[in-house]
Amino acid sequence: MIDTSLFTHFDRICDAPGATSKLRESVLELAFCGRLFEHSVEWPLKTVAEVASDISPGFACAKTHQVEDGFVHLRTHNIGTNGRLNFDLIIRVDPDKIDVKKAGLKKGDIIFNNTNSQELVGKTCLVDRDCDYAFSNHLTRIKLHKEVDPNFFVAYFMLLLKRGFFSRLCNRWIGQAGINLGSLKTVALPVPSLAEQRQVVAKLDELMALCDRLEVAQAERERRRDRLAAASLNRLNNPDDDASTFRDHAHFHLRHLSRLTTRPEQMSQLRRAILSLAMLGKLVPQDPSEMHSEIADRNTKRSHATQISLDEIPFTLPDKWRWSRLGSVAALINGDRGKNYPNREEYVASGLPFINTGHIQPDGSLSMEFMHYITREKFNSLGGGKIKPGDLVYCLRGATLGKTAFVEPFVEGAIASSLMIIRLDEIIDNKFMYYYLLSPLGRQQIARFDNGTAQPNLSSASVKLYVIPVPPLAEQHRIVAKVNELMSICDQLEAQLTTAQTESRRLLEAILHEALAPAVAVS
Repeated sequence: MIDTSLFTHFDRICDAPGATSKLRESVLELAFCGRLFEHSVEWPLKTVAEVASDISPGFACAKTHQVEDGFVHLRTHNIGTNGRLNFDLIIRVDPDKIDVKKAGLKKGDIIFNNTNSQELVGKTCLVDRDCDYAFSNHLTRIKLHKEVDPNFFVAYFMLLLKRGFFSRLCNRWIGQAGINLGSLKTVALPVPSLAEQRQVVAKLDELMALCDRLEVAQAERERRRDRLAAASLNRLNNPDDDASTFRDHAHFHLRHLSRLTTRPEQMSQLRRAILSLAMLGKLVPQDPSEMHSEIADRNTKRSHATQISLDEIPFTLPDKWRWSRLGSVAALINGDRGKNYPNREEYVASGLPFINTGHIQPDGSLSMEFMHYITREKFNSLGGGKIKPGDLVYCLRGATLGKTAFVEPFVEGAIASSLMIIRLDEIIDNKFMYYYLLSPLGRQQIARFDNGTAQPNLSSASVKLYVIPVPPLAEQHRIVAKVNELMSICDQLEAQLTTAQTESRRLLEAILHEALAPAVAVS
């Protein structure tokens, strides 16, 4: 009989990748090795050719045959992987253009998907009503002798699909794969008595319905958790909350962090929220004794062209903070784009680094393994784009627009034309600036100034106009320390999530192995 641990342990295994799908496959495995109920004789095997009274391919439908009111023409996407027809994106064809012998489908007929992408060849479903349908030449209609229950047949073919049987059987060519009629006719399936088939089908219906309920319950649990996480993050990002309200939200989120963040995309949202809070001035307390005369003095000296208008200011800053343009607190330096620009033939095994976008890692470091190098002579020939310690490099072009890295551990080197050096004044912590550029506020600046062409692109003139919040330098240091601390917690939580998923997967595999260990192998 079936091992109920498959279901009793579901709460512990449901976080494993594809848990419900694997559970369904295991139920099918148990059904066709005879362990859903006791039986004393081995089931005989018969081929599709032996159990089918008719096997007929469909026909191609030309666009000129399509009409608004006609026969439904079933195509590959109308065949679900769950053994059922669906009616998404249906087309209709002129009845006069249809071969009548290939149009009528009767209740109990089976549709087999003979041509598709390799992993989807073999989708099989039951026609559950009499209807005037046409069907594509990528589909095959199978009519069975009375000795085989169509639901039993479809369930077995679902198992073969899940096990990759059809993927291995099919012929493959560019873009798609297929199974011809000759190969389909040779596929063997177990054929117990009709009474046993119906007993298996009834039990499968019961257990698949339970899988459906588990899947719905799991999805609803995830939706509730997602809504709670989204609401909590939204409140954390609300710049209008007073200090006490914000503290309450922050304490709630941190207290329930492990339950609110269960997927990688939620961790990304949390990291963005941390950076957003940093730029809002809500991560660390302000110190009234800290002054910000440097920015105030710079603001008075800025030209009219760099004045910040009210509609550019997204929120109110804490006391002692000031808004500034990036160009007012940093030198922005392009790479040398002239005749001495290094080409690949000039790269050497060791020398001075020549940094491009591909060297920037997600954590803000530069790849040492794949770094390109140029000679001292080539470096000296360049008229610009030379790094110094403390610089940031910033990507100006392409899909990686806005990628940022510290130049350390290099103290000398040059940048490719796709990058720009950001060399900060002494009043800006380069790690604070790094977090600003990664934050939602920094990403919004990219959206403001991206030129909107097919190839995303920024200019150094645009980047100079970025609007940045500038706290006192001491507070910048505190913010950086707090962001580092919280990002470390995120790293730990991500590791825990990975461990939890791994443990869930191992438990699932152990339970399935125990349940299926005595099973007879399915062809």
